[in-house]
Amino acid sequence: MREYVDLCFDEAHSLEQLQQMVVALVLKLKQLYFNRKTKVPRGKPMRGNEAVKKRYIVGLHEVTQHLKVGEVKMVVLATDLEKVDQERGTDEVVNAIAQICRRMNVPLVYAFNRYRLGCLAK
Repeated sequence: MREYVDLCFDEAHSLEQLQQMVVALVLKLKQLYFNRKTKVPRGKPMRGNEAVKKRYIVGLHEVTQHLKVGEVKMVVLATDLEKVDQERGTDEVVNAIAQICRRMNVPLVYAFNRYRLGCLAK
């Protein structure tokens, strides 16, 4: 775990529970997005290429943009993001996301490593 992770778990059991809940949430959001994309609501005419609002956002830059607009309900970050010390590097972006989340009372969850979180988001 990197130093930006400010959550601590006393037991591995609680971390495992958190990860299971994150998996369930992301899978449910993906299912809702797919259902809205493929099914037409009752009483509405079928439109060819109507845009469907995405239920989850992937990527540090996109998350930052949507946080600033106030469109985010929760943020999930990987615990092992690469360290980039350059200006607007990973560390600065992650710290900015954490500050915005605290200021706007948006839950910030650290779960999984980069690979597992990326596979889950696909």
